Amino acid sequence: VTKLLTLNTHSLQEADYSQKLSWFIDEIVKEQPHILALQEVSQSVDAPPVNGALLKGLFVCQWKEPVIREDNHALQVAAGLEKAGVSCSWFWQPIKIGYGKYDEGMALFCLHQEIREAETFFISGCTAYENCKTRKVLGIRTSKYDDWFYTIHMGWWQDEEEPFKTQWERLEQRLVARKRESKVWLLGDFNSPSGIA
Repeated sequence: VTKLLTLNTHSLQEADYSQKLSWFIDEIVKEQPHILALQEVSQSVDAPPVNGALLKGLFVCQWKEPVIREDNHALQVAAGLEKAGVSCSWFWQPIKIGYGKYDEGMALFCLHQEIREAETFFISGCTAYENCKTRKVLGIRTSKYDDWFYTIHMGWWQDEEEPFKTQWERLEQRLVARKRESKVWLLGDFNSPSGIA
């Protein structure tokens, strides 16, 4: 049985961030999900960058790596898990500028295993980093599973510029080949009414 957990974290913009981060890490340690998918995983654009041992478990991709900064929420989660004795591999990608002061992105974690493959692609028509409606999808495959796990944060259902339906169609088209080779799991914030087929 694969245990999955997904959460739109709002991360750095949350009141009492440090306390909520501690509670969140405690729950991950308690629940021990195999895959953890997070949305709105931010870092301050002006925070100092980190490197070396602090980036333990970060999956390095073949494409250009983002700068990871000291207050990066994914980094804080990974460090908290390490401190609690839980090994993980993680992957974070910035998507857009959030609230004018954050690199806002998404992250995927796998506990007690390694990420062996990752991908990221746009599902929005807009791709500008400065546009708040830019949407990307992150996916991983791990050392224990052939399945693909994606974290998504869709546009709003009724948005006239970037509607959910168009983004969903792009996502489905992109995943056709993936669905032929393995199971595909979609985790995230769908921003749509659950009662509409």
